[in-house]
Amino acid sequence: MKKLLLVCLLLCSVTAWAQKKEVKFQVRFTPNTAYATTVSTYSKSVLNFEGSPEQMAEIEKEITLPFVIENRNEMVATTSTGALQEDKSIPATIVYGKAISTSKNNGKETVVENPVSGLVAKGRYSEESKFVIDTLISDKLTAELENTIRYMLENVQNQIVFPADPMKVGDTFEQRVPMSMPVTGSDPIHMVIITNYKLKNIKGNIAHFDINQTVTLDMVAQGTNIAASGTGTGSSEFDIKNSFITKYESDLKMSLTADVNNVKIITSVNTQSKQHVKIN
Repeated sequence: MKKLLLVCLLLCSVTAWAQKKEVKFQVRFTPNTAYATTVSTYSKSVLNFEGSPEQMAEIEKEITLPFVIENRNEMVATTSTGALQEDKSIPATIVYGKAISTSKNNGKETVVENPVSGLVAKGRYSEESKFVIDTLISDKLTAELENTIRYMLENVQNQIVFPADPMKVGDTFEQRVPMSMPVTGSDPIHMVIITNYKLKNIKGNIAHFDINQTVTLDMVAQGTNIAASGTGTGSSEFDIKNSFITKYESDLKMSLTADVNNVKIITSVNTQSKQHVKIN
């Protein structure tokens, strides 16, 4: 019985320590390491219209309502880093496997290979883990696509920007990301996705975060004939030992409306995103 009580006391002490522990979260690449990243996204958009009988008759000559669009993207990429250099940079090579995009427009399916398939990007990570490209190798890229990919690799680093101060279990922080959604017959809808991250617990080497999202209209960039709203949930995991995000999953639901020439365009969008990273 004394041994059992001792074990219980030890477990309680460890749990209490984990809840009080403060951790500074900073994503960074380490030398001589391989990061295998799997990304998958699925979105379903349902488009409908409201207008006069005459307007609806003209619209239904062109498309069947409601118009349902489904998109699925899958991609695997491996980042391999080399030895630490004198200037604190780390050479790295990113190799993209086969990337497939599947779309369905009212049930009609199209499958295409993404131009990023087979791409090899060589460069280096700075001391701040920002990627600087030296060479892009691919036989599928146009000059325009190459510029787009170069910009994304060098500027879009991580989906989570952690606070500068250490965090403990129960702490939260917020991140705001602008987003644009195309609208048939009108200018894009400009929105802001507000994501709240809460440090749920720390188990062993892994910190677990709960994610809650809210979508609001960017009133500065948008007119009054537009409305947008949405909510989402998800989770994320941070490998403390390797200073890296190893899991990010979210499920975001949005509704959008726009009045164009006395016709109301109504769109509902559900987007599910998953990103998992294995570190060797």
